[in-house]
Amino acid sequence: MHFRSMERKDQDSVMAFIENNSSKKRSLSEWDWEFNLYNQLQQVFVVAEENNDIIGTQALLPIPLIRAGKTILSAKSEETLVHQEQRGKNVFSQMYALVFAKAISNGIQMIWGFTGANKPFSKIGFSFFDKGLSNYWYVTSVTLAYKQYCLHNGQKTLKGILKRLIYLLILSFIKIKGVLSFPGSKNIKYHIALLNEFDAVTDQLKNSISRDLPDLITVDRDSQFMNWRVGQNPYYDHQVVGLYHISELVGYAVLAMSEHSWILDIMDIVLRPDHFEHGLPALVDELQMFATKQKWGCINFQLMPCSNEYSVKVLAGVKKAGFFRSIGGMQFILKILNNNIKHLYQDVNKWYVTGIMTEGIVHRKQ
Repeated sequence: MHFRSMERKDQDSVMAFIENNSSKKRSLSEWDWEFNLYNQLQQVFVVAEENNDIIGTQALLPIPLIRAGKTILSAKSEETLVHQEQRGKNVFSQMYALVFAKAISNGIQMIWGFTGANKPFSKIGFSFFDKGLSNYWYVTSVTLAYKQYCLHNGQKTLKGILKRLIYLLILSFIKIKGVLSFPGSKNIKYHIALLNEFDAVTDQLKNSISRDLPDLITVDRDSQFMNWRVGQNPYYDHQVVGLYHISELVGYAVLAMSEHSWILDIMDIVLRPDHFEHGLPALVDELQMFATKQKWGCINFQLMPCSNEYSVKVLAGVKKAGFFRSIGGMQFILKILNNNIKHLYQDVNKWYVTGIMTEGIVHRKQ
């Protein structure tokens, strides 16, 4: 058994291995977007081989984090896969031994991700947190959402009928909750405009938020990262809805849309803290009106419900607008490689985590 870094010549065989042993299917352009178009020099991709056959993969996607206005390099664990016949043979831990060494060499300070595979990650030193990435739903149209669900779940068995009835009841409950929620406060000082790209203005916004909340840990949404993550993303169509106070950009929301879905995804909400009281209701209200006009059945917003002030206020705002948390979620894992910064980043309650940290990888067109 042999462990080494993936090379360019391995791309076809690695793509075939992943497709044959998981549900992930990518085109060449989708693969290039994920692994070849951003921070390629810091990327880590390890393969396990036996008799010249790929039997395991483990990748790290470089992701910048920001805290107190300073950026450090982290990485998201991806493509964790071991061939079924090789499981239980220490393949995973041996791959990660090489991954850790290469990550440190590439300047990666910590590794994080989302998984349900607790046992193998805990064995190699990852910390697990009860808080995970949760889904918050708002129903714009019970009829439309139910019809779309039935198109994809049209089994005529008793089990299929019961599933559809349960889904209809859930949709109705969420819709009623939304109707009874408090409406967003209108404020003529706010207006909405679409952002065509991330630039120096959005960079200034994320820097000001980080300076105002120095303990907050989140993705560094600089223009280079966001234009790759959002603007070039091949899995979804996007709109970035900017919130302006008089003439100043004070926040935005990233929307992801797929023609194959009846769900409008809010992948990210960014807002200056001094505009939570009136700006957040104005922004969420605009998103709800947009979804209704465009005939989306549901809106989904992903957020990790941490106890820091920023996460709490965002969550309070969407709940007040009628969003409802569904059961389940992906567990968050973290391993800090640089012990000198462990005391600053280990407390997950200081993190602000939204769907922008998973989009295009966990969420993809079907």
